[in-house]
Amino acid sequence: MIYLLLILIIALFTGIYLRLSLTPLFKQHKQDRISKYIALVPKGFVTALILILLVSIFIFWADGLLQENERFPTSFSIAFNGILGPLVALVAAGLTFAAFWVQYEANQQQIKANKKQQDDIRVERFEYQFYEMLRFHRDNVMEMDIAGIQSRKAFMRMFYEFKYLYYSLEHSYYACREKLSENYGLENLTKLAYKSFFHGIGGASNNSIFSLMDTDDQKIFAHRRKILFRNQDKFEANGSELEVFKIKPYGQNEQHLLEVFYYPFDGHESRLGHYYRHLYQMVKYVLGFDEIDEDQKYSYLKMIRGQLSNFEQLLLYYNSFAYGKVWIDENLFSRWKMIKNISLELSDFGVNPKEMLLSANSNTVYDDNGTLKLRIDNSHVFEWEETSNSL
Repeated sequence: MIYLLLILIIALFTGIYLRLSLTPLFKQHKQDRISKYIALVPKGFVTALILILLVSIFIFWADGLLQENERFPTSFSIAFNGILGPLVALVAAGLTFAAFWVQYEANQQQIKANKKQQDDIRVERFEYQFYEMLRFHRDNVMEMDIAGIQSRKAFMRMFYEFKYLYYSLEHSYYACREKLSENYGLENLTKLAYKSFFHGIGGASNNSIFSLMDTDDQKIFAHRRKILFRNQDKFEANGSELEVFKIKPYGQNEQHLLEVFYYPFDGHESRLGHYYRHLYQMVKYVLGFDEIDEDQKYSYLKMIRGQLSNFEQLLLYYNSFAYGKVWIDENLFSRWKMIKNISLELSDFGVNPKEMLLSANSNTVYDDNGTLKLRIDNSHVFEWEETSNSL
């Protein structure tokens, strides 16, 4: 009973001491606590010994062993050694455990520090490669040249050429409508117009572009082809000087003008093919880097989008109907807003961008098992939507 009382008293005083000593440490940084733990080890050992000695004397006094007794020295020595020995061993074991625990904490901190350093190195490498790719993109834009029309101005001229082609083919679409399949709509027409713009309409004896078209496309294209050939001949007859083509969009009275500074409808595959491939690889490089969260990924993608002019984003949007469907399927337009800055006024033909992004396959994300993972809010995909909502 006496021994049990002794152990309880020692545990009580030791717990009070540790509580008072360690409480301030938990308010400090974890790295600072480790050094303080080590400093407390000798203090704790000395304090435990003192408590053992004092409590032992108290117990012997309470038990009458401190009364006058001839056997007191011997009794005290035997009793004291019997009590102190196991307790010293217990304290030593506890302090040994504390030392191992402190070392374990230090090792964990070192592991975390090493991992953070490795993560930082990977991020630095990512950023170096990212900015290199961004530089290559700027070089691609600067090297864009169409008969002396360079850089971003070339994208503006290409866009208006594509728009003219769409309006021209639209007339044939309505003229041949009864001969077309029932499900042939504006999305198909937009795809046909972009293919004609991207590859060119070919020469009078060149029918290679027909291999890229289905039966309905061929009917529309054959109906309009001769008119487009005449436009080409008109430009050559004018000595390859500035020529202006005029066309009224179907069902409208206002004419659409196309100022032609170069041989028209000859295709831009050699200019845009590499440009779009590199742009897509750059976006996928950012999204494939798992060391950064989604907010950080969006920040990097904003840098890419910041390099794209409004006309580049417009052509990117219409390119998705023919050869860039992956931009829609992978939600690069809706979720990551890569065409946020396109002009509503300039995208008023073909399929409306807002309607396209509200389609079922462009505002949802599924996992590998086909389970719905994320539903995307398309209410603020475009800059002009944010402007109108703020008014």
